[in-house]
Amino acid sequence: MSKTPEKLPTPDEKVAESITLDGEVFTFVKVREFIPVSIYKGKNSFLKTGSRDVLEKEFDFQKHLFELGFPVPSMTNMGEVGEIFYFTEESLGEDSFEDLFLRDVDERKEIPDEHFRRLVEIIRKYANSQIKTSAECNNHERFTQSLLRHDLINEEIPDVADKTNEALKKALNALSIFPVVLTHGDFHAANIFPKGIIDFEGYTYAPFGYDLLTNIYAAYIFSSEKSEVKYSFTEEQIRQYLDEIDEICTIHNLPKLSGYRDHFIFLRLIWATVRMHQWPKTQALRYARYKRILDEYIKGSNIEDMLLTS
Repeated sequence: MSKTPEKLPTPDEKVAESITLDGEVFTFVKVREFIPVSIYKGKNSFLKTGSRDVLEKEFDFQKHLFELGFPVPSMTNMGEVGEIFYFTEESLGEDSFEDLFLRDVDERKEIPDEHFRRLVEIIRKYANSQIKTSAECNNHERFTQSLLRHDLINEEIPDVADKTNEALKKALNALSIFPVVLTHGDFHAANIFPKGIIDFEGYTYAPFGYDLLTNIYAAYIFSSEKSEVKYSFTEEQIRQYLDEIDEICTIHNLPKLSGYRDHFIFLRLIWATVRMHQWPKTQALRYARYKRILDEYIKGSNIEDMLLTS
């Protein structure tokens, strides 16, 4: 194990602007919003500091994912100074796929097939690793409350609570055919890099397909209307993506995910609609869109088309 840094800030001290470890300078990036962990960036790696209890669990979990073949950063060093535990992990590069796609749209007006193929390569590796976790997830609930968020949507939009509950039952019944797997939960281009996936520490549980299917529609789901979509895929790229994940399902004797896309989209739409109080204009637009799509989903209409065109 490498030498420990001479000094780490204690939990009561102000976060250090930089930390030097084995001659490498790590510059402060942020304190994670929901978990008390400080993140620092070095030349080719990241340093995370915090309580031993929190980071040791994260270290072990990420090591487990790496051993299963998930495209996650490799862990390179760990140690403890006083009350502060730390570990370092491989950097996956400067640009996420969201960065690449936004630049593509700015410079070329479209996402080139080269970048799209690189995304599909990572997705394929992720999917084949994710399905391996089904055995260890057998006894877990099919959706954690933090992912499903139906209590929040009913609290925020109570006038359609009965319809929401009806639609929720429809979606959960339809998706019960898929095994439960370890799930990222916030799976989209900003957390996916050409070398792998980041921010898996907030993992949850969901039916196989939740991450994979909703990823291709995330840019549309996170917007409130078509004019807000910052990048988009061509119809052919979406078709290719669905063909790829359908092929993976066939290999593992599962139904093709493309046939269940409206159910997954609806559940991710709930997730993206709630907790928007800081942005009242966006909140109002998302509420209105949710109500429109909710009605059509109950009727059995194609909500994928609504999402892509509304």
